[in-house]
Amino acid sequence: MIAGSLIGPGKAAAVYDHARRRRFAVGGVLTEGEVNVYDFDSGSGIVGRGFEGVFLLAHVPSRTYVELGIEGTEFRGTLQGSRTRFSGMRVASVVTLFDSDVKRMFVYSLLIRQS
Repeated sequence: MIAGSLIGPGKAAAVYDHARRRRFAVGGVLTEGEVNVYDFDSGSGIVGRGFEGVFLLAHVPSRTYVELGIEGTEFRGTLQGSRTRFSGMRVASVVTLFDSDVKRMFVYSLLIRQS
């Protein structure tokens, strides 16, 4: 959950997907200016750049592009080339995401890396 890590304190070392009841290990660089995150379980990554809360990201290897906007503890985004939109927020280490395409809410917990 890139948006969740960008919003709050601490970076996620892993993400727990409550719907799938699975934990996913993640790592990489995640700052206001640069995103280069790797999902160790799927072998895929997300790369991109950001400026003033707006990020243009690409999922590798699928080449799916995402525009992500963050304001405070909330985020919203669009999958480019489709009408799929999503939005959500972070409270403590919990991130909720609403996918407008499937009209469903997803809940994730960020397992924060200790400094």
